Amino acid sequence: MQRALKIWTGIGTYGLAAAGAIAVGSSEAHSTAAEEYTDEQVAQMRAGIMPLLTAAPPTSTNTVVVGHDDVFESATGIYPEPQGIGFVLTPDGQGGFVIQASLAPEDWVDLLE
Repeated sequence: MQRALKIWTGIGTYGLAAAGAIAVGSSEAHSTAAEEYTDEQVAQMRAGIMPLLTAAPPTSTNTVVVGHDDVFESATGIYPEPQGIGFVLTPDGQGGFVIQASLAPEDWVDLLE
């Protein structure tokens, strides 16, 4: 069954998020690029991304968030390694989410076949 996608992108320091956005046909971009962040900036990133990670998408749709490591780490406490890894999250209905799976960079190629 095919599902519609709502796509959000966060442009990262090294342009990896931009490449991801292009790969999935994004129409929306936001930027929070830096090398080091203050606690206040991390809290702002977390506050900005959590609504996207915790809201259940409409029926028969998925939300794809393409971003750089800092925003993901601000929400999960997990530094996503290696570059290009993806995570599948589902909202838990209580303002949080559950990490269901991860996709290594080489897994993306397998999905295209």
